[in-house]
Amino acid sequence: MPGIKTPKKVKENFYFKFSNTDSYKDLTIKKNQTTKDLINIYNNNTWNLKEKAEALDEKTKIEHNNNFNSFINNVYLLDYIKIPKIQTSINKNDFYKFKYKDEENTDITEKNYIDGVKKWIKYIFVDHSKDLNLDWIIINHNKVFLEILKFNNVKNNTLETLRKDVNTLMHLLKISLGERVEVVNKYKVLNMALSKMHEIKERENILDEREEKAFIEYTELLKLRQQLYNEWLEIYENTPLTKYKNPILRIKNIMSLLVSFYTLYTPMRLEIMHLKIIKSEDEAIENEASIYIKNKNNIYLYFQTENKGHKPIKFNINDAVIKSYSESNINILIENTVESVELYPRKYLFETSTGKQYEEKSLQRALYELVPDKNLGVNGFRSSYYTYWYYKINKNQLDRAAIFCCSFFAAQSKILGSS
Repeated sequence: MPGIKTPKKVKENFYFKFSNTDSYKDLTIKKNQTTKDLINIYNNNTWNLKEKAEALDEKTKIEHNNNFNSFINNVYLLDYIKIPKIQTSINKNDFYKFKYKDEENTDITEKNYIDGVKKWIKYIFVDHSKDLNLDWIIINHNKVFLEILKFNNVKNNTLETLRKDVNTLMHLLKISLGERVEVVNKYKVLNMALSKMHEIKERENILDEREEKAFIEYTELLKLRQQLYNEWLEIYENTPLTKYKNPILRIKNIMSLLVSFYTLYTPMRLEIMHLKIIKSEDEAIENEASIYIKNKNNIYLYFQTENKGHKPIKFNINDAVIKSYSESNINILIENTVESVELYPRKYLFETSTGKQYEEKSLQRALYELVPDKNLGVNGFRSSYYTYWYYKINKNQLDRAAIFCCSFFAAQSKILGSS
């Protein structure tokens, strides 16, 4: 039922049980090429999956006195003994139109699933581009899983990106076959293992090659933010009266504001990109993410969706603890935000020139393109911010920043060993 949480112990028992192949009656490990290829990529990949699985195995034996690893136990190789009857055939176009959206999923979550499938069909499974339904994914789940692994490996995508693809595959299987089938359990425990591996990596305090490439000193990001704002301001001040309706100026201002939010304040995740501008606090409950500009002393952010294990939150940008170490930055952010909304009235904080909310991937692409050859993303802003401030502020300030960042602190301090 929606809103009812599964007890932690029940979850652990589930993962312990289905992280072992002996618990599966409808799935088996077949002697075929797909199995051989899965074993090969498990042993040879950009993420060092085997080594990470072994590290996770040791960790769970110590902490839980049990084996909690679906990769070590070869669950990742399991395939149907007999192809099950599809309960719900997923029409591709209906899926793209949110027709299969679960009431517990937000529109953003569902859109991520849709974008994932579109990406697969465009880049991996081109031969299925004309198929009207997604039954081929359900029937050939192991081959699909293999190709997802190969694609993310070649693209050098992060472990978290791989996990999201596995989560999308699991979502489709749930829709087609139901929640309580073994193949769904397989991907649940794989998803959990990948999540745990990612968490361990985050706690190692070591930058991988990809993160090294993307890392930029915080002071340089502040200069970049100022440069973007100055470019907009110079053109704005030298443009005639039409400047208020000039779409290029408008977009320059909004992009400058996006970078301001990721540099001048404790950098949040992607939820910041979805902020809807509301006129009263009462409207906040109706939106997943919103901003209420009451006055310059009271600018509230509301995030109503649980994310990364955190409950919905509300906070004032003009926070005394954050300002105690970063007052000038907060004041600039407040001025920039109020100025932007007053000059360019709009429905969403980050809105296109046609009045539509920017798609998350479009804003991410804009960030990637800011610095050539750096692929600067949200995680890059977050890493730079915490690297700079970690040794300069006290524990109370650190804890406060971590809360506003919607994240546990250990993950944010990961790069300090390299700084």
